[in-house]
Amino acid sequence: MRYTVHQPVRRPLFHLSILDVISNRILTTEEVLEGADDEVAEGVGEASVEIRDLALMGGVYRISVAITREDNPTNPYDFHQNLYLIQVISDEPGVRGLVAMPHVWRLKR
Repeated sequence: MRYTVHQPVRRPLFHLSILDVISNRILTTEEVLEGADDEVAEGVGEASVEIRDLALMGGVYRISVAITREDNPTNPYDFHQNLYLIQVISDEPGVRGLVAMPHVWRLKR
């Protein structure tokens, strides 16, 4: 996510949420801009998050991103609520639920 700060912001908090189509929250993660306690965001920057194993079942998911102040997270500077959609295609038969947890079956007679 690229951002431009028009006025200095002390300790901006970046948010990412993933919800399913009926608003079950799958993930919410937040991170404060790196640096000292008095870190101030100014000018142009970029924030990214890496999710190494998405582990979602097949379906459509909504993505929200926001930037707030750490001490006032309910009043966003910018909020893209449910503006982004991803579709996960799963070809695992016999697997249902909200997340695709890695697993191995061992059956014995």
